[in-house]
Amino acid sequence: MTAPNPIAATGEKSKWKKILGIGCLSVVILSVAGVLAANYYFKRAVVDHLERKMADAGFVGKVGEFDYSIARRELSVRDLRAVPNGSALADLGELTIAESTIRFASDGSREIAEVNVRGMESVMVSVGEVSIQPGKLLSAKAVVVKNAKNFGGGDFLKLTELRVEYGLKGLELVKMKVAELTVVKTKNGKWNLLVKPIKELKFMNKKVERIGEFHLEVESVKVLDLSRGGSAETVPVKKTIRARNINNAADFNSKILSELQALLGEIKSRH
Repeated sequence: MTAPNPIAATGEKSKWKKILGIGCLSVVILSVAGVLAANYYFKRAVVDHLERKMADAGFVGKVGEFDYSIARRELSVRDLRAVPNGSALADLGELTIAESTIRFASDGSREIAEVNVRGMESVMVSVGEVSIQPGKLLSAKAVVVKNAKNFGGGDFLKLTELRVEYGLKGLELVKMKVAELTVVKTKNGKWNLLVKPIKELKFMNKKVERIGEFHLEVESVKVLDLSRGGSAETVPVKKTIRARNINNAADFNSKILSELQALLGEIKSRH
């Protein structure tokens, strides 16, 4: 037994009720579609802005899947791919990011407040996790930098932690924990690592006025001697180099570089 249907009853009044009901439903559907369309184009505008930011950094970028939360002003990106645009970064090759969350400033602007990345890979480097607050903080874990092909490829530097804190006039803190550094000697006696005095303080190719504190921990050094058939030797060093108030290149050379030169000189002297 079916329930009575008042709209199905005969009469002109019921017909207009049906038309009115259909009209109201159409308005609701169109309103929902309008919101979804506006949300899509808003998301697209945010992604376009992100791709322009990547272009400013020297990459041709393409965002795969994405989602944007208006309430949190947060963009979630999966399968991001970027290719260096120009010779300066050409050695990096294609850069892929498995997942990234970009949070925009709460003041309503499109300025990026924080970026969190998981699973970044390229030919020369891989990073497990990295967090960036532009102009404030850079923090990374599980960083692996590769050797060039002419030095046998393979891992060059394994960082368990990298932390850089920015200040008003430079960097307040540069902290690195090195799990393993691989020093390579080629068949013709050339080393992959040379420690030379610097002429000016720089970070990521940008000049900085000072470094408040520099902290470097090295757990072990692996020496790969290609002149001896590629035999490798791991030397536990557990060396810590720490310095404060580095105001120019001369400070860096005297407080940090000299200790690095002594460490590598001792390693190389065995080969």
